[in-house]
Amino acid sequence: MRVCVQREQTLLVMNELVIWRYANAFIFTKQSEVDFGIGLVGRKEAQYKVGDTVVCQMKTLSSKGKGVSQKLELKWSKPMVIVKFLKPNVVQLAVAESGVLARKAHASQIKKHYLIEG
Repeated sequence: MRVCVQREQTLLVMNELVIWRYANAFIFTKQSEVDFGIGLVGRKEAQYKVGDTVVCQMKTLSSKGKGVSQKLELKWSKPMVIVKFLKPNVVQLAVAESGVLARKAHASQIKKHYLIEG
């Protein structure tokens, strides 16, 4: 009889411990989201919107046979316009002058283009 009572008490203590650990883990997760400014997914939304004029990062490879030097090539494309969002951080770009669809790009590969008038 005593063994049964002791076993039940041990199980109750273990259940309380599990509940306490789960509650603390949940509080820690929520606190870290607040501290680091992240949501449930853990990424920031893109700060661009449809119609923004942006430039896209270009990756050029050197080729001695073609006479192309990576060091001398442009690092950013001509101005393009965001046509639509394909995913939260992926955009469809079109050439600013003609409106022809050019390419898809991730938000990390583009930056805003500001026209300087004057």
